[in-house]
Amino acid sequence: MRRLAPKQHFQVRAHVRGLYPGARKNLKVRIKNHTGRRVRVTKLRVLVRRASNGCRRSSLHAHRPRREFRLQPHSGRTMKVGVAMRRSAPNACQGRKFRLRINARIKHRT
Repeated sequence: MRRLAPKQHFQVRAHVRGLYPGARKNLKVRIKNHTGRRVRVTKLRVLVRRASNGCRRSSLHAHRPRREFRLQPHSGRTMKVGVAMRRSAPNACQGRKFRLRINARIKHRT
């Protein structure tokens, strides 16, 4: 018997291009609410993982958004989160894909 995955209520995706040592860019984070209820996103955090052996996670810094926001039922929102590659990052980091983990704290509105 095959197990079905549970229904995904929230979806978070992010993307940024063109990073190199010393560069600052905006990471576009898209959050979708697939529920039938209004929700409030109270916290959003981007955790950086290393890109390769020659490129450590400390080479990339992601800022933390300070404000919360609301999502209507079955809607989405794109936020910009500042990211910066440190000037001291090795050239091996240029153009690499960093794995990101995005945590969001979501509260249902009553």
